[in-house]
Amino acid sequence: MDEVIKSLIERIESVNDETSMRALSDLRLVVERFTMNRYEEKEESDYRILFYDKTLIDYRLKEDDYDNIKYFLFYILLNLPGKAFFIAKCIKVLYDETANEAICSAVEVFLRKNDEVTYELLLALIDQDQSEIRFVNQRIVALYNKVLNQGGKLSKDLVINDLNYKELPR
Repeated sequence: MDEVIKSLIERIESVNDETSMRALSDLRLVVERFTMNRYEEKEESDYRILFYDKTLIDYRLKEDDYDNIKYFLFYILLNLPGKAFFIAKCIKVLYDETANEAICSAVEVFLRKNDEVTYELLLALIDQDQSEIRFVNQRIVALYNKVLNQGGKLSKDLVINDLNYKELPR
């Protein structure tokens, strides 16, 4: 793992909440730029405003580091529940169907504990724009049914309104 990512991870694990939240925000932007290939000069001005650490403007994430970040995010999601909302926002920009099982597991963990986190994690599944896969994957269908039955207002509204989802036969 390169030094830039190690430094971000150290700041995320900081006991200082402001330092940690800024690092999570920066990590989300680093991942977003990588997954959406947003490195063009015309996009740079947006990121110049958004990054807390301005040195990250020129940083380019590598595939190996992306994989390490993915595993790290799920680890800290479950181990730092106080930061779960901001971690879920990072997970949301992974756009990686290989993370679906982990996302589903995380939704099940947070379903009754934190509706905002559940909502962000559901967006991670939805934002992959895999509508044909979404209703074929039995775990995701079961998860949507569970959200309808046990979820909070935000997550239920997302499943009902944004997905136009009504319980499907099992």
